[in-house]
Amino acid sequence: MKKIYTLFFLCLICSIVFIGCVPDNSLNQNVGFINEDGEIVGDDGKDHVTENGNSLENDNDNGTEDENTQDNPEKPDNNTDIDSGDNSQGTDNIEAGKEENGESENGSNNPEESGGGEVIEQPDPPKVGTAVGDLMASVTLEKLDGSSISTDELRGKILILNIWATWCPPCKAELPDFNRIATEYKDDVVIIAAHTPNGSINAESYVQQNFPETDIIFAYDTPYSEAYDAAGGVGYVPQTAILDENGVIIYSNYGILTYNQLVSIIEGQLSK
Repeated sequence: MKKIYTLFFLCLICSIVFIGCVPDNSLNQNVGFINEDGEIVGDDGKDHVTENGNSLENDNDNGTEDENTQDNPEKPDNNTDIDSGDNSQGTDNIEAGKEENGESENGSNNPEESGGGEVIEQPDPPKVGTAVGDLMASVTLEKLDGSSISTDELRGKILILNIWATWCPPCKAELPDFNRIATEYKDDVVIIAAHTPNGSINAESYVQQNFPETDIIFAYDTPYSEAYDAAGGVGYVPQTAILDENGVIIYSNYGILTYNQLVSIIEGQLSK
């Protein structure tokens, strides 16, 4: 009987010893061994258990998921997708807001605004008149050779319109200076010398005798003295109007103009 108890006792001891050597199936299948601190260590020698007893691999999975959640946060419900242009959540679409505010793509509400925000104002065109700064009325005249010429055809050059007469000594006295200017400034200046309707019958013979070769355009004023009126005449001759390249009057007066006076006016205009 003692042998039976002894055998039973030995079997019990063996069973206890055997159970202590088998790893618990509830542990991670990759468990290698338990270190001296009671921590589960894998075959790679790294700890697989955190301080709170959770598996390190599980913690890493959770950590990765948390990091992904932080890196790619879900859009709040009230955020609008700019690409979709959905304004149902109450957020204004950027492009729609620009259109509603009348703002163009370049950010300017006024197409006439410059980059600095200043409005570019177009100057008013000059009015037609006889004063300095006015646009001289267009006049078409008959030249001594029978052809016609319009003052508007001469835009782009300085135009000197002189009204003269063979019976006017001051008029004849200044013509040589006009002739000199017409030659020296022929690339920039055009001179028309229009004879008054009174006594115009003598104009052709006088010009042929005194200015057989000239760059002055000699012509006749119209029967109603349109050239004289356009030049600002007030009852005296000679009357001279000088126009800039755009047909705007820069000088208008009666009386003799000398060579030096003409040069001063012309050079002043050309230097602008």
